[in-house]
Formats: sequence, structure tokens, C-alpha cells
Amino acid sequence: MAPRPFFESVSGRLPELLAPVADLAMARAAIAGHADAIYVGFPEFNARGRSALLTATELDEIITLCHRHGLHVYIALNVLIFEHEFDTLVGPLTEVLQLRPDAFILQDVAIARWLAELGVRIHASTQMTIADADSLAFYSQLPFARFVLAREMSLDRIKQASEKAKELRREIECFVQGALCVSYSGQCLTSESFGGGSANRGRCAQSCRFLYDVVVDGKTVARNQYAVSARDLNAAPVLDALIDAGVDCFKIEGRLKEPQYVTASLLYHRNRMQGQRRDDTSTVLTPDLAFSRRSFPGWISGVNHQELVDAQIQSHVGEFIGPVVQIGRDAIVVQTGSDNSSASNSQNDIIPGDGIAIVNADGSRTGASVMQRDRDGDLMTLKFRRGASLQSITEGSRVFRNHSVQFERHARSLLSRDLPAVPVDVSAVAQIGQPLSVTFTTGDGCSVTVQSDAPCVRAEKSPLSEERLKAELGALSGTAYTLRTFRLHADAPVFLHQREWKKCRREAVERLDLIRSAHAPITEVDVANALSRIRERSATAHTGPYAAHAIDQQGQVISAAPSAKGATAGRLHLLVRDPDHVILLNASEVASVTLDFEYGRHLQKSLDILKEKGIRTGIATYRVMADGEDLKLIEKHRPDVVLVRNAGALHRLKGYPAELIGDFGLNVANSISADFFLDQAGLQRIVPSLDLNAEELLQMIENVDYSRIEIILHQRIASFHMEYCLYAKYLSNGSDYRSCGIPCHSHRLSLRDPEGELHPVYTDFACRNTMYRSKPQSMAGHLQTLIKKGVQDFRIDLLDESKEALRHLLDRYTSALAHPETGRSLIREEGWSEGQLRRNERSIKHRKAARR
Repeated sequence: MAPRPFFESVSGRLPELLAPVADLAMARAAIAGHADAIYVGFPEFNARGRSALLTATELDEIITLCHRHGLHVYIALNVLIFEHEFDTLVGPLTEVLQLRPDAFILQDVAIARWLAELGVRIHASTQMTIADADSLAFYSQLPFARFVLAREMSLDRIKQASEKAKELRREIECFVQGALCVSYSGQCLTSESFGGGSANRGRCAQSCRFLYDVVVDGKTVARNQYAVSARDLNAAPVLDALIDAGVDCFKIEGRLKEPQYVTASLLYHRNRMQGQRRDDTSTVLTPDLAFSRRSFPGWISGVNHQELVDAQIQSHVGEFIGPVVQIGRDAIVVQTGSDNSSASNSQNDIIPGDGIAIVNADGSRTGASVMQRDRDGDLMTLKFRRGASLQSITEGSRVFRNHSVQFERHARSLLSRDLPAVPVDVSAVAQIGQPLSVTFTTGDGCSVTVQSDAPCVRAEKSPLSEERLKAELGALSGTAYTLRTFRLHADAPVFLHQREWKKCRREAVERLDLIRSAHAPITEVDVANALSRIRERSATAHTGPYAAHAIDQQGQVISAAPSAKGATAGRLHLLVRDPDHVILLNASEVASVTLDFEYGRHLQKSLDILKEKGIRTGIATYRVMADGEDLKLIEKHRPDVVLVRNAGALHRLKGYPAELIGDFGLNVANSISADFFLDQAGLQRIVPSLDLNAEELLQMIENVDYSRIEIILHQRIASFHMEYCLYAKYLSNGSDYRSCGIPCHSHRLSLRDPEGELHPVYTDFACRNTMYRSKPQSMAGHLQTLIKKGVQDFRIDLLDESKEALRHLLDRYTSALAHPETGRSLIREEGWSEGQLRRNERSIKHRKAARR
């Protein structure tokens, strides 16, 4: 099926409904649920590494089936790509391109440039952290046809992004159903820092679903909490508002879910999009019955820190019924008319055999199967088998239905039926002396015309009737089509043998199938040549051992001092989060200091101290920036350096008179992406992605101007980066900064993980939270190799070190920079971790084989 042209908006009709698919069964479920499109993972390289590893043959079967039934197919290649993987991708990418998917969903800028070179339609994944209109505008330098927005965006932020997208003739896509990540997608390094995996590589360890203790000022205030396990998204209450906002596509998350979840979610949201909110299908097949962590509209309705996380829930509980108001020996009474209850609608009533999950005040859970149900108004009595374990249940315990007999029966019925057929309009032209001409046309514009072998002749006694020809040409059972309309044009009574009619029908169906699933004329040579062209352009963009030119506030060119490969010295930069650290620093030790304070009140004083010491000053932008959040601090204080952490800030700082350094949050994991940010986006240096291990980092540096790389020597990795505020959740009853009382100004909160490690949580100016790793990670063991390759700029990221610890770090690393051969022994002496730098990542394919 031919893809839509680039930038053709689907506005003006209902948004496209996009379904998750991991295998053929889920593809059939998507068709049964009347999806407009599906997305499925690229073999080995996609953000759901735990999903089925499809072969090219299996992917072909899915694409062919979906195209025959009128669905678009998008391939999710939404991970970062490392330097050594480009050449190995040529063959698999060629195979997938020949299957003619309609678009690719991408995270890595390098793959976007590669596919754009081939003229392939590309969508920007939510992994690119498109959280504001400026980020969307920045990445519009690349020919992305669609942007998948961050799930943290409120309706107002979505409207602003939609306006920018329409101005740029692009589309936007929003999630409306499924799991919510507590951390911004593309910015979560918890799996990387905890276990050597990476969410940016399809290896999310689900660290947000762990139990944590909440510790405030050294005291445990809550134990065994799913403190960062976000509830699931169900945007049904705000679908009309999203349509009015101009959203072009509604996306359902869930490639790791079951087929019945896919069908239920699609029918549920399709009915609501069409205004059918109370029919039997939409109530019986509510997706909460397939999988739900107590769903709600998420951030779309605005920030509410009390609602985002239910600290007692991290897995499926189903639909909420109500609180327990009375407990008997083998029964409970539930108040079903309570807020957010799903059971007040009689069509959704509980019946014998349904499964119940009861979540108690201490977080424990009781499960039971209903034997009998009685109702008295809003009160529902649920009776269980004799001897059911109800001892832990108390008044106020919450009751959920996590299994529905009706749901399972209805879902099985839908999935066992023939797949919905594609309506086809058939017309036939019969003229004496000419072959019968038959045209099949589908609603999405696919059309084929076939002819009989024999000509039509004048009828003597059994003329060709419209009724008989309609019946024969419309006999489409067992195909992907169903007859919608039929017309016969005949200039006189004609005769044609019935076998010719059948032959025309078979040939029309075969040709329609072929045109709707045809392979693209692309070869491995095309793919390899496109990669070569991009590499050549990247190589010629580098101008030698000088940093990119930036202009300072006096209009002078800023450039780092040239240094040749093999040099044995490096420049040390600091990122400081504590104002007390500033007074301890000396110009002889550090080349620059970038301030990343939680609040702005100490900023001016710290900048003045640094300037008096003759140290170049810097300010870090937000790690994520929303519309309406400005760069006033940078504009006011005019630092020498700006640490740019998001694409929106980079868009707005274009041409700004300071040295612009791109931080690790830009996710530069290879030389082609580095070229884009350095030579097209105007950065002077880039900090590579923290997803790289030491070997992968060195491979990348080989192909980048070494003077434009900055390496973090020492840090406590910033793991979760969240719109959610733990301070507001645990130290107030407030929903946001206007009602929380700002407890972050006077308290320090940390999370203790199941291993007993304590991870501090810091806020930023916008009340976003970042959880930092408990233990530091050091790059000192690779310092000698990096300096020999020509890297000259190194950074230490400070957090909450004491004055003595800071002085110790500076002494050790200053010495190591002067004598890089001592770096390995420094690691041993200090007992520092190298974290993911020593990770030996096997491919997803090999990991799955090992599990089998």
C-alpha cells in the first residue's frame, strides 16, 4: 500500500488510531479492532527488547496482512545506534525496506539522516524527548513527517506543539492508552546505571516498578513503596479536547501486552472518538480489564503529584470498583458509587466467576473469585467461596476487578471471527466484440482493472445480467475484501461464459493484494551508498584540531586551544550544584565552572566569586524544557558557557554569544549524530551519550573531531528525570508548586532501593525531580587512552560532596590529568565503579537465544 506523501496532514478527519503489534496474532487483533495503523519493532533494534524477535519473513507476513486490510505499518527503530553497528545494519535495513513499510519511528538522528537520504518517511519517536514546541522546531531541520510527543505534556503544551507542527506542515502523535514511564522517555538512565542495560537500547529494567523506601533528612518516612511506579494512561475523558487541539494520531502503548488488550483498547477509543460512549462493546471491552495499573488521563489533564503514582500498585489490578465498607465471614460490601468507580454502570456489573483484587492499606493484596453478587443501589455485596482468606481486608481497602468472564468471552469471540474486510467498489464494462473490463477500487485509492480473455458477444438467449455478474464478482469470502457497490455498463445484451467472470474476479483480487503489499524497488547497494554519502559529508565537515567557532559577548571568536593527538594534558571543567563548592575552586585547577543550582537565589553571588577568581563561568539549561519556560537566567547573567541539555534550548540559543556545550541528554551515540549537533546545530563541544561503554565511546571518537568531545570523568549518574515531584507527594498534600508549600527548599529526600543503596533526589527550577545514583562512576581508567586520541576536555559533575571530598577529588583528578597513566590505579585505590563503561553488551538476538 502506498504511503501518504511527506507532510500530508491527517487533520480534517478523526485522528489515526495506532495499535501496538509484536507478532501476527497482535496484528490480527489490530485489524479486528479497526486500527488505522500499527507499529512493530525492527528486528533486534527497537525499544521493546523483551518483545518477540521477528524474522524478516514474519515481518513480511505482518506487513502484507495489514496492507491488504488497509492499515499503515510503521517500523519502530527507536533506539540509539553505536558506531560499529552501521555496517551491520545495511543488510537488515535493506530487507525491511523491501517489505515496504509506510514509515519508520526513530530515536537516533543518524538513522533519521540515513533514511531521509533514501526518501523514506520518518517519524520522531517519543524517545527523542519532544516535550515542547521549540524541540519540535529544532528537529524539523530533519524531514520528520510526524513527532510523537512526550507523555508528560499537558493539553496546553500539546496545543502549542500542534500549532508549531501545523505551521511547519508536520503531524503530531500522542499516547492515549497504556503504561506511563515516570521518567521522560529518552532521559532515563536508571537501567543503565543499575544493571548495565539501557532503556535507550530496548533494555529497560523496569526500575520504576521496584519497591523503595522514602527517606527524608536521613529518616525513613515510608517503607516498601512503589514510589515511582506511575499509573497507566487512559485518555478517554480528554479525547475530544485532543481532537480539538489538532492531534493527528492517537497511539496505544503495549507491544508486550496480549491480543485482547489490543482489540479492546482500539474499540474502546474508536467508540469514544465517534461519540458512542455507552454501547455494549465499549463497556464490556474496557481495556482496564485486559491490563491496568489504575488508569487515568495522566499528565494531559495537568500536573497532579498526588495522582500520578499509586504507591501500592505496580502491576495489573484491573478496573476500580470501589472501597470496602463492610466485611463479613465470606463476603464484602463495596461502595460502587464512589469517585472513579467503573462499576456504577449496570452493563459493567460483576458476575460469578469474575476475579477480584483487593488492595489493602499496607499495600498487601488479596485475590478472590466471585461466587455471588448482589446489589442494593450503589452497594454491591460480593460473596466468595467458604473459607476465603479475607483476614487482611479492612474498611477502606480498595476493590478492583482484574478478570472478567464477559470480557474474555467477548474478546475470544471477536478474535475468532473473520477479519474485517476492506470495502471495494466494482464496476464492469461489457461491449460487443471487446473483453469484459472489470475495475476494483478500495476506499484508500487502490485500483486495478482486469479483462476477460474472450470478448463479449451479442446474447441470443441468456444475456449477461447485472444481478448475476454482481453475485459472481462480489463472491469475495476468504479474501480481504467485501463488495460495497457494483455497476454494470453494457451497450447491448451481451453474453460471456461464467468462467470468464470468475477469472476476472480472481485476477482482480490477486492484483489488488499485490499492489497493496508490493515491495519497494530498493537494493542493498542503495542503502550502503546512502550511508557512505552521509559519512563523507560528516568527515568533510570537520576542519582539524580546532573547536567549532562561537562568538563571545565582545564579538570575538571562541575556540579551544589546539592540541595534537598524543598530548598528555587535559582541561578540567566542573559542574557544580552546591554554592558552597564555588569558594573552594582555583583558576589554576579548572578551565570553567558550570552552575546547575536547584534554585536561582545563589546564582549571582557564585558567578561573581568565579569571575573574581578568573574562572570562566557557565550555566546549565533545564534537562527538559516546557513551553513557557524561558532562559531568563542565561540572558540575565550572560555566562561564558551554556551547557545545553535539550533540543528546545538549543533551538532558542542559536547564535547566542557564548560557548555552547551539548550535554549527554542529547543522546549522541555515534559520529553521524555528533556531526549533526556540532556542525549543523552550532555546538562547540558535545558530551557523548552515557549509554556507551568504553569501547563504544572510543569507536565513536575515532570518527569525530577529537577537540569537540567532552568526557565526564566523574559523576553520580542522573537516573530518573521526572515531571513528577516526590517532595510534593510525600511531604505535602499539594498537587503542584502552587499548593505543595515548597518542601524541597527545606528537606532532602532520597530513595532507598531493594539493595539498600540510597539515591538522592534533587529538584530543578521547574520542580522536576532527578534521582542520582548513590555511587559515583569514574572514567579515570580510560584517561590515558582518551588523551592519546586527542581528547582534551574533561568534566567532573559534583553533587553533595563535603568540602574535604571535593578537595580530594580535585587533587586526584588534577594529578591524573597530568599523569594519565595513573588513571587505572586511581580507580583501584579509591574503589570507584566504572559502571556501564565496562559493560559487554550482547545483542538482543543473542540474549534471547540464551534465555531460550
